Amino acid sequence: MRVLLVQHSIENSDGCPLGLGYVAAVLREKGHMVAFLDLSLENGDAVNILTDWAKEHRAQALGFTVMTPNYNECLDLVKKVRPRLGRIPIVMGGPHPSALPEEVLKEGAVDIVVISEGEEIAPDLFRTLEEGGDLNSVPGIAFLGSDGDFVQTSPGQQVADLDTIPHPAWDLLQPQRYQGTVRGLRRATMLTSRGCPYRCVNCYRGPTSGLRYRKRSIHNILEELNLLYREHGIRAFAFRDDIFTLDMEHSRELCDALLAQKMKIFWACGTRVDCVDRELLKRMKRAGCICVDFGVESGNDEILKKLRKRIPKDQARQAFRYCHEVGMPTRAFFMIGTPWETKASVDETISFAKELRASKSTFFVATPYPGSELREEFIKAGWRVPDNYADYRHWTGDFTGKSGEDPSTNPREFYLPECRRAAKETILSRLRDYRHYPELMRDYLRMHSFGELCVRVPRELDRILKKPRR
Repeated sequence: MRVLLVQHSIENSDGCPLGLGYVAAVLREKGHMVAFLDLSLENGDAVNILTDWAKEHRAQALGFTVMTPNYNECLDLVKKVRPRLGRIPIVMGGPHPSALPEEVLKEGAVDIVVISEGEEIAPDLFRTLEEGGDLNSVPGIAFLGSDGDFVQTSPGQQVADLDTIPHPAWDLLQPQRYQGTVRGLRRATMLTSRGCPYRCVNCYRGPTSGLRYRKRSIHNILEELNLLYREHGIRAFAFRDDIFTLDMEHSRELCDALLAQKMKIFWACGTRVDCVDRELLKRMKRAGCICVDFGVESGNDEILKKLRKRIPKDQARQAFRYCHEVGMPTRAFFMIGTPWETKASVDETISFAKELRASKSTFFVATPYPGSELREEFIKAGWRVPDNYADYRHWTGDFTGKSGEDPSTNPREFYLPECRRAAKETILSRLRDYRHYPELMRDYLRMHSFGELCVRVPRELDRILKKPRR
């Protein structure tokens, strides 16, 4: 079958759509003809471009992956393209349709929703479509029956052995086209594992990633790194695992393998504060890691308990202490504005951020994504959740002032200025702490090239410190 996979969001030029790359690879392995279009890299009207591509490649089906903030954008695109292409099947996967499959299907623009990891489902699905078979026989999907009723098939299986699937179709993705960088170098995104066994209230893990942790073999990871290094000239990487160092021994082995290969690369990753130790951080730094992201979330013990983070504050203190000792730059992420938040707990979070002294601290408004337990907590508290999915684009960190809604029902109105205050106070705290200037400069020079530093730092300071518009 001729399948056109589409990255639809015009704001996605930062990084490769890894999920579509994997799906493209498994489809080609099974004999399907696959083309890939990233509309963020094209100039002109998206509807016309997609229509032309579909006709040029004689596409027999279209495939999209969608997150909540760009769902409306994708839906609008599909509704406009559909009349131009006839009734070719349109398939949508990703976190948003997996959380709300019936709602998505009843919009009338999408034929099939994939509700699990696409690699296990896509080959069977597109073969069934090509042969005119029975969709009920394909696990892990949803569609509307001939009578318009919602149909969800048996649960799909996640990939048990990640080494059995091919590397993403990097020849289609062409990672060098994207703007995302690590230390000033164009980067590619990669996964060394999938899944997260934790059940944090603010996260929608869903069936697209799952609770079951699975890791790739070191050999398999190195194969892909070498392919990107030698064939695409990539020297920088962002590992997008849910928890990069969940298996600390696996991470140590990967670092040792990178050092043995003497690959001059730079990379960044994210993990939990209870999944690092001093020795591992040392190895990561020697192997090219330039920054570790930690989701700290809050400085209030009760909120951490409500979020089910299962990480005491002392463990965060220890992880950041290790990073300071070995010279590993860090980014700390905090979330303000859960239904359990108070003015006092916000102050606790700000104080904790100052204490940890991350190279960069980022504060977001707690966001009630569809499928997350946090959304239900918002509703239970009588708080508004976005009724327009496009609102999720700016919900967490648009420091441009208030829209005038009642803060008693729309927490974003109160907590967005608090996030801005937290960012400002944390930055000023670091700037006033002259004793740690050498450490801060060392971190920033490791995280960024000098040219990148000269551009990013003034821009970030201006964004945080300037007065918001009213």
